[in-house]
Amino acid sequence: MLPLIALTPFLLMPQVGDVRLYSLPTSEEVMAATMAARDEGYQPNTPGTFLDEMRNSNGQPLHAGYKTIVLYSDGQVVHSYSIRIQTGDIADAHTCQLFAYPNLLKFREEQMTSLGTTSVSPSQIASELGCDHMDVVKTPAKHLR
Repeated sequence: MLPLIALTPFLLMPQVGDVRLYSLPTSEEVMAATMAARDEGYQPNTPGTFLDEMRNSNGQPLHAGYKTIVLYSDGQVVHSYSIRIQTGDIADAHTCQLFAYPNLLKFREEQMTSLGTTSVSPSQIASELGCDHMDVVKTPAKHLR
């Protein structure tokens, strides 16, 4: 009788179908944000310029399915890089910009290949991040700030 009692909670649990959990290791999150910052002309490893992960007051991600790292320079927020975990797209929800620099597109392709996912439209990313539209930025800065 004891084994049946011990198994009862598991028998009552709802069955989970084909659910896939996606992950982006913190090291890759920082690497992607660093690439974006450098493309924007910033060096995150110099005094006064740094990256910091951002979460809400409950410690949860700001946007479901995204990890966000903020770029600060001279005490000011420059960008908040929200990285879409399933696709590797990097966008700023405050400026409604989707960064499509060559090295970030390579990161995006590698993320989708490793997870077996497919791309989504800029309008879907805009909707997920609360933007009316998403401006796609394709040209990196030409100088360091």
